[in-house]
Amino acid sequence: MICGDAYLGEEPPTNCAFCGAHSKFIREDAKWPVPEEPIKNLTPKTRENLLASIRTELRNANFYACAAGNAEDIKLQKLFKFLRKIEIEHATVFNKALGLKDFPKVDVTCAADDKANLKQAREYETDAINHYKKFLSEATEARAKQIFTALIEVENDHLAVEEEKLKKI
Repeated sequence: MICGDAYLGEEPPTNCAFCGAHSKFIREDAKWPVPEEPIKNLTPKTRENLLASIRTELRNANFYACAAGNAEDIKLQKLFKFLRKIEIEHATVFNKALGLKDFPKVDVTCAADDKANLKQAREYETDAINHYKKFLSEATEARAKQIFTALIEVENDHLAVEEEKLKKI
């Protein structure tokens, strides 16, 4: 898996319960080597992009925590909490890729109403997708490419859920 965590059960899940990666990135332990962490021989550009990715994921995670705390709708509150956990897992993946232990501090605010927070979430997810597409095109390391590819898909999933919720508000 992208995050390196194992799934439980006889059959692999459709999406990783930890990082949200799609099934094509989920393998049985015997068939999936442990990812090289930290990634060796990073180019300066990939290192810079991985650091930017950590900040993006932490911004999103902190935003979702704030939005969950302000959510009027209980289902939306649960969604924001769920998305926060996944974004933190993504930040952890980037940290591992760089060999870092601590997260930088990233402050963010959110609105007091659900619709505004969904719109902001959509902007943040779109921003992450666009950055990861750019970073993917700039990466030369196989592991970095794999991470960016998987997380583009996951962030697109987040965007789709948020778009669906916005239609209902």
